[in-house]
Amino acid sequence: MNLFIKFFSEDDLERGRVNYSLKPIIETYSNILWVSKDDISQCLASFAPRDYGQHYIKELKVKDIDIVEGRIIIKFDIIDELDITSKEANARAWHIAVREGFIKREHLLPLISIITDDQLDEIIYGRYNLYTGKSRSNIEKLDELKQKNDWLGIYKLFEPIDQIKNKFNDIWNDSEILNNIAFACAKLAQIGDVPKDKKEKEKYLKEKAKYRKEAELIRKRCIELNPDNPTYLSNLGYLYYHNVQELTRARGRKDGNVIDEINRAIEYIGKALIIDDTRIKDHYRKGYLLTEKLPDQLYYGPANNRQLADIKRDEGIKELEKVIIIWENLDDFDTRQSREKSRCRKEYIKSIYHLGEAYYDKFRMSRYWRNVFYSFVTNNKGYLELLFSNYDVGNLKKSQKFFVKCWDVELESDIDIKNISEINKASKEWVYNAVDKLYRLGIINLDFYWVIKNNPKYNETTKLKFLTVAEQYLKSSLLVKWNDNNERKPKDYVAEKLARVYISRGDYNKAVDIIKKYCNRKIKSYIVNTLSLALYLMNNYDEVIKYLQGPVRDKHNKNKEQSIILLGYAYMKLNKYDKAIKTFKLLDEEGYVSSTALEISENAIEECMEKSEILF
Repeated sequence: MNLFIKFFSEDDLERGRVNYSLKPIIETYSNILWVSKDDISQCLASFAPRDYGQHYIKELKVKDIDIVEGRIIIKFDIIDELDITSKEANARAWHIAVREGFIKREHLLPLISIITDDQLDEIIYGRYNLYTGKSRSNIEKLDELKQKNDWLGIYKLFEPIDQIKNKFNDIWNDSEILNNIAFACAKLAQIGDVPKDKKEKEKYLKEKAKYRKEAELIRKRCIELNPDNPTYLSNLGYLYYHNVQELTRARGRKDGNVIDEINRAIEYIGKALIIDDTRIKDHYRKGYLLTEKLPDQLYYGPANNRQLADIKRDEGIKELEKVIIIWENLDDFDTRQSREKSRCRKEYIKSIYHLGEAYYDKFRMSRYWRNVFYSFVTNNKGYLELLFSNYDVGNLKKSQKFFVKCWDVELESDIDIKNISEINKASKEWVYNAVDKLYRLGIINLDFYWVIKNNPKYNETTKLKFLTVAEQYLKSSLLVKWNDNNERKPKDYVAEKLARVYISRGDYNKAVDIIKKYCNRKIKSYIVNTLSLALYLMNNYDEVIKYLQGPVRDKHNKNKEQSIILLGYAYMKLNKYDKAIKTFKLLDEEGYVSSTALEISENAIEECMEKSEILF
């Protein structure tokens, strides 16, 4: 066992005695508590201040080690001066500590470090001098290429990657160098613009898959060499995390199993957090996968397991809440913690936003809107006997709390939501754009209107106030600019929710106008449903029939039962009972239909048959 001690001046060194606080040293090297002078083979002394960077380090002979009242006292004699500067030695010692997982990359080296014999040699002689000629040459080139972000250049130095063990055995046993190689492979594996030509596309995706496999191989080797280093575990977890992003992206690659990649990412990120529970980025990534990606796969994918999705979402909420707690507890006046706070600010804001989404998903707005929709179509107020448990309302309130917090955190000043120009100025560098934040706050106020709609505790003025607030948020969402000023990005989903506000208030003409204004391209089926509902309530049944022909045949329409019910009722209003019956029977072709829709359909078919002269 050896020691590496940093001093602040020549005078401190000449005294032959150091007296340092034990706490920051224990945080990195807890075994310092049990070290005695007989355990120390060699001891190196370096100078911490930059002004002393060119001073040569010294070799010391430890005479005594004592721990008194939370401080460590080491007595020593100076034996020799070594041919290496403090600047070089400090940098090498820091790299070792980072590589071995004792400190994070953004942290400083403690004043006293415990080092092995190999690490002592690395500090004195330099890392690369310990390698064979070819390895040393490639490593020196690697550093140069890394500065240029030349990932392909790094890759070519060591290819074939799966033969590094045989070609560069010394590098195969160096986790830090391997980590750089794996990083280059991971960068090369990222999907960019995919060629449109079929053969070129296949070739491109095959090459990317090869890079991914090689990145995985090397990252796993890093873990074999350093199983207790959370960085290497996290890096492998991030590789799988990035795979999930690519596989779930619109028009993304389809050559992997999303759930498998999610589970692998969660596994390795979780292992990193077991070792170091303060890793903000890892808590965020795990929380994001559990609240956003996995539930979608379990709800709508082949697994179709809603109960498990809810359990996993709750696990993810805990991870995201940890991000907020850790980040907010970082001390702005501590240099190290302040740096970490700045580095992880994006993850902090993203965690707040995703918590708002997660609690909103637990509320499940779609469940009640379906009943509202059917009430309007059938004129049966019985469907409006909406029951919201304290649990449901609690989730909606928590969602609102986090979206308000996300707005306030990035706004940093009080701006009226009607002041579009000021919002545009303030939101240019936001992590989450103002469009989506205003949208979220708008739909939550719409939801609160329906939550209290049948509650006698609230008068009509109070109820309508929620619709007024919802309207303003959503109108502002439509008017503010996207962060990247890309005005081609659709805001149709915002217009659809504003149309729901107008329908809820009885302003059917406004509902139609707002959808036609912002949804002038190919209109999504769920938006057609809302547009058709407004037209239906305006007695414009022919238009309803025209618009709904597409949605009732759209295999991707998740709200097809609503399309079918509304189209059937439009036919009934025009006394076209045969067409109404045929339309309602389309529900028989659907895999899942709500009991409400089945009940409405059965009653409507019976009514049609009574009124129709056609024999069935």
